Amino acid sequence: MKIKIGYFYLFTLNFILFSSLFSIPKMTIVLVIDQFAYSYIEKLNKNFNYALKDLLENGVNITNAHHPHGTPSTATGHTALSTGVFAKDHGIINNSWFTLSGKKIKCDDDNSKKTLVFGKGNNLQSYGKSAKNVLRTNITNKFVQKYPNYKTYSISLKSRAAIGMSGKKGKPIWFDKNTGEFTSSKAFFDQKPDWIANFNKNYNINNRIKNYTWSLFYPAESKYYNFDFINFHKETNYKHVQDNKTLINDKTLKNYYKSISDAPNYPDFIKTPLANKMILDFSQNCIDNNFKNKPILLWISLSPLDHLGHIYGPDSIETTDMIYHLDKQIQEFMQFLNKKIGEENILFVLTADHGIKRNVEISQRMGFDAHRIDIHKLTKEINSFIKNKYNIKNILYKIKTSQCYLDKKIKNLSEKTKIQIIKDIKKLF
Repeated sequence: MKIKIGYFYLFTLNFILFSSLFSIPKMTIVLVIDQFAYSYIEKLNKNFNYALKDLLENGVNITNAHHPHGTPSTATGHTALSTGVFAKDHGIINNSWFTLSGKKIKCDDDNSKKTLVFGKGNNLQSYGKSAKNVLRTNITNKFVQKYPNYKTYSISLKSRAAIGMSGKKGKPIWFDKNTGEFTSSKAFFDQKPDWIANFNKNYNINNRIKNYTWSLFYPAESKYYNFDFINFHKETNYKHVQDNKTLINDKTLKNYYKSISDAPNYPDFIKTPLANKMILDFSQNCIDNNFKNKPILLWISLSPLDHLGHIYGPDSIETTDMIYHLDKQIQEFMQFLNKKIGEENILFVLTADHGIKRNVEISQRMGFDAHRIDIHKLTKEINSFIKNKYNIKNILYKIKTSQCYLDKKIKNLSEKTKIQIIKDIKKLF
């Protein structure tokens, strides 16, 4: 490869891609591991044996690069990576938010008939997806403008990640959990490309899910799992896990099927190493069908670690083992690239959109003053305080992560009262 990037964290992407390179690589891969905190690198570095070891030892490892997002999210982080600016500038302040009318919308929602999502076969879904809320140009747009004959794609389990990387001019493709297929929308394709439809038909993901068993990558008693708190959830009988279970056992995923349906339980599937393999297999399919010896810019977001981390946390055996699987899976993907395109013709970038904090109960065991916040209880407490002080009911409409949405009645108050109410809410929050 011209340049191997070991672990490139968040910004300087424009510099790496478009400076100090005298010719465009035939293949530029920007691999974003969703929720891959740099602390994982520090913790597991000595245990990497495949791609991550290769990249760290032979690539450029940039560690002092980050963005000051208060509460980073998938859509915010992926859009920041592609645009090089912060949420206040690129417009994607969260995965979803509330409008002035109080309606909750997802960051990539678009009700236009010109943006409807492709369903099974030639059918269209009743909803649309686009990049209309992305307010800034990005790397993909610049690439398309400068090199209109070259191709660019972005691939993810999540539409918000794929669209955040692609912007308005790219070709995002994502996995639809409603249909179990990769898809896109009319905002980016006139019709679903045959190569996508053929992959959906031939890959037969449902059968793969039925027969999949998640086994540990290394022996259970080996050094690879010798970390504090790695069995915390097992020791507490998964008391602090939403699903109250682990997916690492001798069961096949068909044991987790919904009782009312014969369809695979995609919410469990997307939290397994099998989901990462499917994304990388689809990415290989994309390259096989679109690489014609002309440069391609390909963004790939590996979302399963994020789905897993939100449930089990960064200290768990689940997240640790998924990273070991990824280490090998990424190596196999890189070997495919090297064989097809040639190592000297490839630029490989590895990064993440955001990190992850420790499980609250583990932080408490470590002596930190950590707590879980009951959003519904906090909302009631704030509204009760404001009512008693100002005689205004339900001024706080919703709390979403660190964002407070106030009821539209605040517009009718004096500027002085508005400012004081906001100050009071900040103190209570």
